[in-house]
Amino acid sequence: MTAYEPPGSPKHFGVLLDQVSYLVERKVIRHLKEEGYDLTFLEVVMLIGVVEVEGINPNALAERTLRHKSIVARVTKRLEGQGMITRTVSEVDGRSWELSASKKGIACYKTIMKNMEPFRRRFEKQLNKNDLNVFHQVLMQFRDYLFTDSSH
Repeated sequence: MTAYEPPGSPKHFGVLLDQVSYLVERKVIRHLKEEGYDLTFLEVVMLIGVVEVEGINPNALAERTLRHKSIVARVTKRLEGQGMITRTVSEVDGRSWELSASKKGIACYKTIMKNMEPFRRRFEKQLNKNDLNVFHQVLMQFRDYLFTDSSH
């Protein structure tokens, strides 16, 4: 029989996920500051969404990042002010915006990916490709379960 672990213990799954998330966030922000970028982690998340889905509209970005539309509007306005993204009126629906990354935004995205590369390589050394795929699938299923569960 294993000993009881209090919820604050790193062995508690939720706490462990939070700790890993926090440490990744700190690492990304520190590296970006060293490269001359002044972004919050939420801005990083939104920028990644815009870079990876060219022409994404704010509603789709809100769904993709699990954030409220008003938060997406505020954050994308700040990213636009920093020259990271551009907003253009949608040709499909003249009432909607399409978001695109600027050259500066793409350069920042590349910096994020470059700085996370050693972490990814180390992680891949510790797990084989199949284990990584399983880990990714489990996290996605857990996220989907929590998302579905929280909507009831």
